[in-house]
Amino acid sequence: MTVGLRRWAVSGAVAVACLFAVSAVRAEPDEQHLGKDKGYPLGDARSWYFNPNRVGAWSALDRVPGLQTRSVPRGEAFTPLLKAANPREIRYHYQNRTLTLADYLERQRATGLLILKNGEIVAEHYRYGRKDDARFISFSMAKSVTSVLVGIAQERGHIASLDDKAEKYVKPLAGSPYGGTAIRHLLRMSSGLTYTERHAPPGEKFSYASTCSTLPTPAASRPASGRAQRRPTSATATSSGCCRCVRARSSCRASTARQPTCSPRRASCWS
Repeated sequence: MTVGLRRWAVSGAVAVACLFAVSAVRAEPDEQHLGKDKGYPLGDARSWYFNPNRVGAWSALDRVPGLQTRSVPRGEAFTPLLKAANPREIRYHYQNRTLTLADYLERQRATGLLILKNGEIVAEHYRYGRKDDARFISFSMAKSVTSVLVGIAQERGHIASLDDKAEKYVKPLAGSPYGGTAIRHLLRMSSGLTYTERHAPPGEKFSYASTCSTLPTPAASRPASGRAQRRPTSATATSSGCCRCVRARSSCRASTARQPTCSPRRASCWS
């Protein structure tokens, strides 16, 4: 009888262990469509924007072949983000249900999630094989960082006035609508320009439209194509600044991430 109970206990323990193992390796949402079997590839300058390259490329844009990147080093003085000593479990309500962050992550294509409260990390999760050293694409958050960098450049005398035309400092923009626009208007997204992007991967219909302007991205300066044109009025805001690739902890220092607005041909990366 004792032997039988021991065998039952051992069998039960093995079953529980297997259950936890299955839970630990639970498939992440759409992981195969996003490129898991291929090791989350990066793609190249033409394919990085599309699946199955998004997970790989959007967390390592500086390693995508054919994309120009520029490193922006951190300053000598910086404030590290510390983890909260005793963070409370985060729950939320949706459709009369109480859910956790784990529930959220099981339903979303989230490669990284970092939450701060009072300057401390209360939650930090990475998925799809990403780690805390991944440089995630920041999209529109880069607008805030661009304005900070321009302010530093002006303070150091590299830019004389925000009312100067962009082409004074970025020669490749000379003669283009963006080059002829004042830096101030580019920073305020009030250049009065329209810009339309359309991405068409092989074998798939896809149409994506956005407005793009700001300092200096070659993709935003194509006067010969007829896609970048001056509007009759100058009050219409245009957006850009994308993109930066940045670690999750760095992005929380800088700003709050927003929804993507455009895809770049050049990016800046920092630690």
